[in-house]
Amino acid sequence: MKKQLLLFLSLIGGLTVQAQNYDLFVLQAITWDAPTSGGYLRISQMAACNNGPDNANQDFDVSLILKDVTTETIYIIATKTVQSPDIPQGNCTFVYDLNGYIADALPAVPQGTYEWGVWVDSGEEITESNETNNFRYIGTLNYPASLSINQPDNEPDVKLYPNPATDVVTISGLQNGDSVHLSDIMGKTVYTAISNEQSNTIDTRDFPTGIYLLRVETNGTTNTKKLMINK
Repeated sequence: MKKQLLLFLSLIGGLTVQAQNYDLFVLQAITWDAPTSGGYLRISQMAACNNGPDNANQDFDVSLILKDVTTETIYIIATKTVQSPDIPQGNCTFVYDLNGYIADALPAVPQGTYEWGVWVDSGEEITESNETNNFRYIGTLNYPASLSINQPDNEPDVKLYPNPATDVVTISGLQNGDSVHLSDIMGKTVYTAISNEQSNTIDTRDFPTGIYLLRVETNGTTNTKKLMINK
């Protein structure tokens, strides 16, 4: 995100060095744990994707953050660096187990109401064609003590098998009325259904090989799982 200057080098032949042109964004489907009363936050899986047109191949940071809903001040809770990436246009790289305690943030987080979520390129290491889509927020909480959140503490115990899948995948742990959505890595929905039993099967024979994200919505809570389809 840092606005880098283009360096024009007057070398033999008039060589010009140009900034690369790509755009990182956070895929909507994020797997996370509900915040605890002790202020512990965890994102178990998220995807940083590239809108292109160039390959994203510079190191960048991904941070777990809080944003004050009143002042819009951002506090970084934890950070991981994606090193030596190679993300072509239309592809993603996954970041796992981004976690930390609010009390450990620097500067200290004051009492208040916050949105929490993830910020890709939080260190502003790179120049992007779009600087506005680097954030994805999950929910709202009050800090400190007796954290109040807008999601329940428990999520349904949803499981997929087999995973990777070839012809069919079974989803277990569903509840009646659950909304089930399967999308490809670019967010295109390829399957949707309302569950009326504890398990459901999806015919995957017509789905191309690749990474898919299953989203199960239960009483306002969203549970996301990664599915691999191999042919």
